[in-house]
Amino acid sequence: MTNVTLKRFLQDECVTMGVLKVEGVAHDSIFTLELPWKDNKKGESCVPPGVYKVVPYSSAKYTDVYEVTHVHGRSFILIHVGNYLKDTKGCILPGLGLGNTDEPMVTMSKKAMVLLKGLLGYRPFILKIS
Repeated sequence: MTNVTLKRFLQDECVTMGVLKVEGVAHDSIFTLELPWKDNKKGESCVPPGVYKVVPYSSAKYTDVYEVTHVHGRSFILIHVGNYLKDTKGCILPGLGLGNTDEPMVTMSKKAMVLLKGLLGYRPFILKIS
């Protein structure tokens, strides 16, 4: 199973941002945008540091995305397309760049999901968050 790391470089009272890296593969940077840490509250907090199994997930609203499983006290944490904090309720949003707006954002989120699925083959992987 492929290992993916999420190394956070900014975590404050407003936002959590990091970089995803598929181990053993050279690829463009995939940045991440999450909510700030709020004691792992569902819909309000980023994912706690740890090691998680991530599996393909699809629903009417979120087609062909990933679900981070076995997060203590939480469920349905997805890696899905979105650019702003308003687009997440505790999920991880990928992007190929960082934006220049008055609020934290990632850019080119749809392209980041395409890249991620191309690198991983849309199958389960291990996510290590630090």
